[in-house]
Amino acid sequence: MFRLDLASRRVERFTPPDIKIPNYPVIDAVRNRLLVSDSHDFANPGPGVWAYDLAIGAASLWYDRPMVFANGMALVLDGASLYVCETFARRITRIATNPDGGAGAATPFALDLPGLPDGIAFDRNGCLFCGCYEPSRILRISPSGDEVDIYIEDPTAHLFAHPTNIVSWSKQPLEGFESHPINNRWVGGSESPNFLGWNRNKRSMAVNLKSPDAKTILYRIGERADVVVQNFRPGVLAKLGFGYDDFRAINPRIIYCSGSGYGESGPYLSRPGQDMLIQGLTGIAAATGRGDGPPVPVGSGFSDRWRGREDLLVAK
Repeated sequence: MFRLDLASRRVERFTPPDIKIPNYPVIDAVRNRLLVSDSHDFANPGPGVWAYDLAIGAASLWYDRPMVFANGMALVLDGASLYVCETFARRITRIATNPDGGAGAATPFALDLPGLPDGIAFDRNGCLFCGCYEPSRILRISPSGDEVDIYIEDPTAHLFAHPTNIVSWSKQPLEGFESHPINNRWVGGSESPNFLGWNRNKRSMAVNLKSPDAKTILYRIGERADVVVQNFRPGVLAKLGFGYDDFRAINPRIIYCSGSGYGESGPYLSRPGQDMLIQGLTGIAAATGRGDGPPVPVGSGFSDRWRGREDLLVAK
């Protein structure tokens, strides 16, 4: 853990460095400390939650009992209890705070969740919203923890892209709970931060490739372009008049980069490609998660990113 002084830009390491996998931080303003979940190990449960004195940086293991990959957290405003995601156990645990500030008893809050809980935040009504890393979805959990609804489903993982953290915001003061935003807060109330992150500084246009005007528009762009990148199945664009030969006829120096799911030949030639399909076919999904559980896809569109990297190297 590090602390950055915004005035001096000085970075200091908090001590001791015994925390194994620092994951999610929560400020306990009542006791002037930082609580940090320690995911510890992907395969073996371990403690737990660390507490850092914000004044001097001294650290101690606050909750020392085993947790199954401690992850996102939400703290009650008065510091009376802390809610912690145990991701690979598919549950959320409530840890009471003793009068002296130490960790009290831990009790299950929500069990057998339909997804891997990652980030959590309470709304003003006491419902707990939970971002699930896999499947990509948002859950809403009742104040008692007994009722769980799939609030928003993201079947292709293109909307939330496996949400890791979540924040709740209300125009009215939030009574009793607080949360800390990192990802997946809508910008301006309507724009996805994931979409903005991937597409910043890009100029875009939507064109119906089957319309009579499509060739006029795209050929005009192709006259000045250096590279054409496409990820349709092999042969699809050529049939529409947008293959390599078509662009080369109007711009002999054009680089034409095709990024289909399974290449330009072979038994899977006509199959559509998608990130999770590739992860399953290659065995990547089976190499993550718990050994006694089902395959867990790698987050952040691993196959998509790798494909984009290869396209960039080819274009260069």
